[in-house]
Amino acid sequence: MAVDVFVWREGEETVSLRLKGGALVIAHRITAASRERSLVLPLRRGLLVAFREGIESLLRRGPDDR
Repeated sequence: MAVDVFVWREGEETVSLRLKGGALVIAHRITAASRERSLVLPLRRGLLVAFREGIESLLRRGPDDR
C-alpha cells in the first residue's frame, strides 16, 4: 500500500511523493488525461539529504541561472 507524503498541484499538473514499502516514489502527471510517469528510489537517509540539499540549491538560484 502506498502512503502519500506530499502532493503538489498547479492547474492540471501534479507531482506526488509516496512511500511504498521501502521505496520513495516520485510521480508526475502533466494533465489529468496524461500518463503518470514515476521514479522509484530506495528510501535511504543519504538520498533524502542529497535531494534536500540539491533542491534547496536550485531554489536559491535565479530563473536565469538554471
